[in-house]
Amino acid sequence: MSNQAEAFEKGESALTPYLIVRGAADALAFYARALGAVERVRMKEPDGRIGHAEMRVGDTVFMLADEYPELGKLSPKSIGGTSVSLHLYVPDVDSAFERAVGAGATATIGLKDEFYGDRTGRITDPFGHDWMLATRKENVSPEEMKRRVDALMAKGGFEAGEKRKVRPIPAGYRTVTPYLVVKNVAGVIEFAKKAFGATEKFRSARPDGSIQHAEILVGDSIVMLGEAGGDFAPKPTTLALYVEDVDAVYKRAVAAGGKSVREPANQFYGDRSAGVEDSAGNQWWISTHVEDVTPEEMERRAEEAYAGAKH
Repeated sequence: MSNQAEAFEKGESALTPYLIVRGAADALAFYARALGAVERVRMKEPDGRIGHAEMRVGDTVFMLADEYPELGKLSPKSIGGTSVSLHLYVPDVDSAFERAVGAGATATIGLKDEFYGDRTGRITDPFGHDWMLATRKENVSPEEMKRRVDALMAKGGFEAGEKRKVRPIPAGYRTVTPYLVVKNVAGVIEFAKKAFGATEKFRSARPDGSIQHAEILVGDSIVMLGEAGGDFAPKPTTLALYVEDVDAVYKRAVAAGGKSVREPANQFYGDRSAGVEDSAGNQWWISTHVEDVTPEEMERRAEEAYAGAKH
């Protein structure tokens, strides 16, 4: 018996979706809540990452794992979106759609009865993956499908009579995006690459070779930069950056040319943080959250810290 036949006997498919996510443990919990998926396999690495997991939803198995940047395995959160959409048939798309959104998914296209016989809606999960949820409402013959498509085209296409949904915030961006106006944008970009593993997304140069506008991705956030000059004076600023290992990132930032502002230390509010300054005078405060602190405990610790500072 072939390996392929054995796979089919176990109820698996020849083609199986394999999702890379940032935070696989959270993703497993989300897909259980949002989609009713059932966990089958979870393999945890010594460093805490999940190297492989499997879930079943309906009659289909899908696989997932944490990001492994060192192996080129990146999630939509790191690359700024996804080019793949997962189509999931469910018994009741209205309740499934409501359940997914209630669990934390974002509704990107509302529920609608489509010409091909399905009622569908589209969501983006908290990990950046795109899902089309659907329930078959009627079986449409090829002849009837063609008639409906021709009718739609005669009225101006699939979007005719509808307001096209536009995302006000592009994929990979946040509501507020830092914009640094600095001298030597190229130098700051190079520092961010070496210190924080930043990825350059875009750069536009002026005729004199200076950089008019650039964008880098640091973790899951875009940072914009522009070369100082003319009406745009350099304006050093402060950025807060959360990382998994503040001590390692601090050492890397200093090795990349950053000036130490403060060495790593635990803070009363639950973070371990450190500060470095880049060549343009921007201060990067690097932190790792190590402890959840209640507002009451934080206030008590703050009073102790301030009292100690006075002595």
